[in-house]
Amino acid sequence: MTGLVGGSFGASFSLGANSERIAAVIHEGSEVEDSLLVGAWNIADGTSFWRTKLNGLENWDQTQASAPVIDADNNVWVSLATYVECTWPDICARYMLYKLDGTNGSILWQNGDLLVTQFEPPHLSIPLFKLVEDDVLLEKFPGLLRLNGLDGSIEWAADTTETSGISSLHIASDGDIVLTGFLGWGRLDAADGTAIWFSNAPAYACAPFNPCRYVQTHEMPNGDLLQVGIRAAANYNNEPMVALLHPENGGSFEVWFPVSSTPLISSVQYVAVDSQSRIWMQIREDLGGSNLRLRYLTRFDPETGTWMGRQAVSNFSYNWLSPYRSINQWLGPPQDGRLPVQVYERASPQLGYYAIGMLDTQVSARGNISITATMDRGPVMPGEEVAFQVKVNYIGTAALDSVVVRIALPWSSGTSDLDCFSGTPGHLCSIEQNDGDLRGTFAMQPGGEIVVSGKVKALDSDSELQRLNAIVQGPVTLMEQDSSDNTITLSVTQSLFRNGFD
Repeated sequence: MTGLVGGSFGASFSLGANSERIAAVIHEGSEVEDSLLVGAWNIADGTSFWRTKLNGLENWDQTQASAPVIDADNNVWVSLATYVECTWPDICARYMLYKLDGTNGSILWQNGDLLVTQFEPPHLSIPLFKLVEDDVLLEKFPGLLRLNGLDGSIEWAADTTETSGISSLHIASDGDIVLTGFLGWGRLDAADGTAIWFSNAPAYACAPFNPCRYVQTHEMPNGDLLQVGIRAAANYNNEPMVALLHPENGGSFEVWFPVSSTPLISSVQYVAVDSQSRIWMQIREDLGGSNLRLRYLTRFDPETGTWMGRQAVSNFSYNWLSPYRSINQWLGPPQDGRLPVQVYERASPQLGYYAIGMLDTQVSARGNISITATMDRGPVMPGEEVAFQVKVNYIGTAALDSVVVRIALPWSSGTSDLDCFSGTPGHLCSIEQNDGDLRGTFAMQPGGEIVVSGKVKALDSDSELQRLNAIVQGPVTLMEQDSSDNTITLSVTQSLFRNGFD
């Protein structure tokens, strides 16, 4: 299946599938009028069944649509939101739900509701929906509708003010509806929408002064709900949040805030549950005040609320001159030592590409990599050369073939007297330079050490405080228990005035 979208600005698509067919919501670009389409294809050979233009919306270039959902009769369901004109407050939003015939793509019915809001413009969010028996549940802030699946008529409406809207919808083992929201979660009777119970947990652990944000909810095989997000902190060092909700046990729950490593700012990027109900996560850690980023693969232990070791999967800099590779998306859970991923790789400022690959996550070594640094802490005059030294040490059970070191210097003036020492016989120790960043890849034996040293010239700056930041990453096949010593930050005080004799 190729050629879903062309090269127009804003062109995109999203996919859904069942065992028989694939459906796509296609946006042909902001410059193409009436550009929102839905199509269906045979999953066996890619044969097209139909394409249908959606109707009923005035402003196509601002439309946001859900991924398509295919029901048991191969009908396709899509929800969307778009800006529309209105008298007050001048910009409004329309939210829609479509049911399309699986045979020919005709619109069986559509439900549209004009929402007038005081936000200018309103914050568009795609309305959630979930198929339940022969009907459909549809978010209608601040509540929930159950619509008849045959004609879209309203069967009941429920108020969800106590959860502050709806973030996710789930079906309990007895058919009851379980929903989560910004301020809690609850359980509704599927027959009439009456509330069985509401709970503000685990949100109470975060609000009101440290709200939890960017919360994702995932269904566990046993019916529990796994939530991950961050708890905002006053010093901007957000804490990862993990919660396990038990809808079958009267709303009981556990919530954890796994300890993160200062000065690293941690968050959970991706979550997946494998066939053995093990919880896998990708942790993003940003070295505060720098362009340097780390990504780790880990398992979460719900018995202790902690991460079970770490395997580094990427290490990169947002310096636009520096090459890097990052994982954009997991395409499934880690299984049998393999992780399917979508990656982005930038080889140069002009060349970058996306690819799909399989990451080897089998552990072949256990141990610890650490990084330390020394530098004249100042005060330093502009034009003065400042010596620095960065050391990497490894203690572990087996040799490593790919240890990556990245150093962001305080000034982008280049280096002099740059030297690199590796204790590995026959190993060439070399360093790449990219506009203030140094990067090297090394082989290391247990007990080995890498030393990078040189000088960097201080440049004029409006700031009195500069930093040297450095990170080290082993191969993904190395399991570390602690990554707090994989980074180092040194502050350098800089004089804002030159020597008067210069």
